[in-house]
Amino acid sequence: MNAQQELLSLRGVQAMTDLDSAGIFRLVRLGDFPAPVRTDRCAPTWNASEVSDWVQRRITAERGGKIA
Repeated sequence: MNAQQELLSLRGVQAMTDLDSAGIFRLVRLGDFPAPVRTDRCAPTWNASEVSDWVQRRITAERGGKIA
């Protein structure tokens, strides 16, 4: 599995974003965060590259749209 297909658990998303689970699911409901990927597992998982892109967009927005 390559990096673009890597899936993250809820804990992995929390570690990457510093959001708690309630915050993650609230942002998903609002359409402001990538939706979880449905797999045959019961637990939700997220596409790692989508979460990474979301983090990068937040950093860019926080810096006034300037890329460091």
